[in-house]
Amino acid sequence: MTEQYAELRGRLVVGRKSDGRRVCDEADKKELIVACLKQGVSVARMAMEHGVNTNLLRTWIAAYQVPAGDIARKQDAAFVAVRVEGEQDQPQRVPQREHPVDHCPNRLESVCA
Repeated sequence: MTEQYAELRGRLVVGRKSDGRRVCDEADKKELIVACLKQGVSVARMAMEHGVNTNLLRTWIAAYQVPAGDIARKQDAAFVAVRVEGEQDQPQRVPQREHPVDHCPNRLESVCA
């Protein structure tokens, strides 16, 4: 572990929840994420050195890289109703295909029955 991030391990965890999960300081969490994003840094090694689960650290990194506005736009887009002018009020019926057995001359009657 580099000396630059040696004290980060001691500052990262600031408390525990009632169910035993650790509570991490947001500023120190961001510092760890920024350190992981540097070229040539192993996320797994940084997680091990700082006592954090690798998958949790990767989740933090992914959340850090997605701007909050993008998340809001994606959620809003899922609920936008669109009506195109000029379309009929009644949906058009799609003709159903004929039964595939009707077009198979090599089939035996007993198989279809």
